[in-house]
Amino acid sequence: MIASKNPRASGFTIVELLIVIVVIAILAAITIVAFNGVQNRALDSTVASDLSSAGKRIQMAKVDLGHYPQVLSEIPSLALSKGAWDQEANNAYFCHNTDTGEYALGARSKSKKAYVLSSISGITERTGISAAATCQHVGKNWGDPGTYNTTGFTSSNSVWAAWTN
Repeated sequence: MIASKNPRASGFTIVELLIVIVVIAILAAITIVAFNGVQNRALDSTVASDLSSAGKRIQMAKVDLGHYPQVLSEIPSLALSKGAWDQEANNAYFCHNTDTGEYALGARSKSKKAYVLSSISGITERTGISAAATCQHVGKNWGDPGTYNTTGFTSSNSVWAAWTN
């Protein structure tokens, strides 16, 4: 007797393969979204940590100078973790109110989250950062008389200021 062929051959149908591929794609998309969230939180934590360290360096400069840094040459090197900072636009601002002696340092991470470190209020999270927003933390506007201010990164020529190194 001759064995007849089974009409249902073993293997996967194209529909089954497509379902498996779609399920794998959905799981990959979920993983990528979760990874981006974790990565953004890490970038934000790095910038906030940099600001905390910068505040300590500025406090040490105050001990040495007898006042918060008032000119560029007095600002200590802040040694920022530049890989976490936004480099598409001006991303770091230092503002000093020469009338009150207070300072503020504004920063933005690659995830576009912004922070301001102020000698008055410590580190606060902001929705955005600008020169004006930074100086408002010490009761001044950018460029007002009695204000010293400088930018840490200039997007027009992609150069970091010496005080950020």
